[in-house]
Amino acid sequence: LALVMGEQLDEALDAYATALAEGRSRGDVVREAAVLMFRGFAKTRLGRLHEAIDDLRQAVELAGAAKAETTYPYATAFLCEALLETGDVDGAADALELLPVPRELPASAHYFFYVTARGTLRLAQGRREEGLRDLLSLGASVSQLHTRSTAWGRWRGRAARALLEQGDRDRALELAREELEAARRWGAPRALGLAVMTMGLVEGGDRGEELLREAVGILEQ
Repeated sequence: LALVMGEQLDEALDAYATALAEGRSRGDVVREAAVLMFRGFAKTRLGRLHEAIDDLRQAVELAGAAKAETTYPYATAFLCEALLETGDVDGAADALELLPVPRELPASAHYFFYVTARGTLRLAQGRREEGLRDLLSLGASVSQLHTRSTAWGRWRGRAARALLEQGDRDRALELAREELEAARRWGAPRALGLAVMTMGLVEGGDRGEELLREAVGILEQ
């Protein structure tokens, strides 16, 4: 996972292949489910969406059969995000319901991906207030856990774009700037490119175009 967050994705896939083989050789279904779900997450970031969805559906099935409850919010969130990337909003909504999670989610890093996926889904469904509430709630959780990295939830950038759409440019700019600062500190090109892109969208005009061109250059890496 550290390799994925640092965008060393080929190395991460090699590590997952080794871990998956080890788990299967021992009949360790819980490990198999966990490795498949995190490998699916990595493949989504690589754009290998059909492979990602295959991994994630297997992970959901295995996690449910093994009652590996700690994997539930990850597996369903990652599947939701992958399906959203294909434009399948209804399928993404179904994915979040495949395994049960608590109604009241604790301020825990284990639910960052789930809340991000749920908030993003709600925005895609046109439920802007609910989606924004999910994404902005992550800010409080992140603050409590002293986790400032942009790699985890990407909540600021998504919330900034939603706020811009509803006309709150000042708040959108605030979040976009925070995201850009965090991304520059993190240093990985994908995270930085997305943050610069968001800043460009929020800024608009000539400065926005300049930033979007900068984002293209960064993301080409």
